[in-house]
Amino acid sequence: MLAPLRNKLLKTENFTIISNTCIAIRIYQLVNCSYKTPTVATIILPNDYFKLCSNLKEYMSKELKFLRFEEWMYLDKYHTLCSLGDIEIKFIGRLDFDDIKAKWDEHVKRINYDNLFMVWDLNHYTTSPELLYKFLNINGGTKIIFNNKLQNIPHSACDPNLIFAPGPILEKNFLLTDWLNHDVEY
Repeated sequence: MLAPLRNKLLKTENFTIISNTCIAIRIYQLVNCSYKTPTVATIILPNDYFKLCSNLKEYMSKELKFLRFEEWMYLDKYHTLCSLGDIEIKFIGRLDFDDIKAKWDEHVKRINYDNLFMVWDLNHYTTSPELLYKFLNINGGTKIIFNNKLQNIPHSACDPNLIFAPGPILEKNFLLTDWLNHDVEY
């Protein structure tokens, strides 16, 4: 219901969110924008996500390769495990590698490196504060950590579960459109 209003408040729809979980999809849905990220319905483990963000252009130039199917521990579904160079990416609930690769390649072409957001969601996997601090010091992109687990981490915002909450709960805890417009920093 609020997505069209949020969309009207955006200064531009041409932004890319690189995330370690499928939270990027939810953010695009909340502002009623098309996806400009290859990290759609994905999970990337902490060390791999740090490597990806540290050398984003280099990794995005690599070919996505199929590794295997695995059972997903949180759902009664399977996921496809792929590699991008030396990192692994889980595609949740998706088993057709040709479709995964085609969409990945299409979304990689849409990345806007000049308006880039890197989102670390601590909902699925916790990591060390040291790695989070290193993440925050990566050159390029606006960074945020959706965090309800670690105290005193800069650039942290609300509990990541609130991103999936309906309507005004999000705006009360996280000013999404202001953040995407670069009007507020967390």
